[in-house]
Amino acid sequence: MSSNVAIQALETSLSMESSTPNLGPGDRETYLQEQRSALRACVIEPVTVTARAGSWAQQYCGMSANPYRMIAVAYFNSKVGQCLLYNPDTGLFSLAYGHLDSPDGLDLIGHSSSDALGEWLG
Repeated sequence: MSSNVAIQALETSLSMESSTPNLGPGDRETYLQEQRSALRACVIEPVTVTARAGSWAQQYCGMSANPYRMIAVAYFNSKVGQCLLYNPDTGLFSLAYGHLDSPDGLDLIGHSSSDALGEWLG
């Protein structure tokens, strides 16, 4: 899969309505536009990564213990590391924590949807 496909999927998702609640001051649309801009500021050159579901995600979200090969499309380099992943097999986005260079891969929180912004904001 080319990196353009992952970025195109992200942009398509960001152009649609989001299920994210309005957690900011002011009206919902202003909040969503601000959050979309913040996410776009974290977009990276897509890279294939390994992600794993922890026991909670396995038990409550039905995820497999097997590693997932996904494409990182956005990354915020904090102490924990926040990464938006795209699964080209399902067309869904997931939030994971960890650093892109970690040999252990990234930890999936367990949820996935076509709503990239909703996933990014948790």
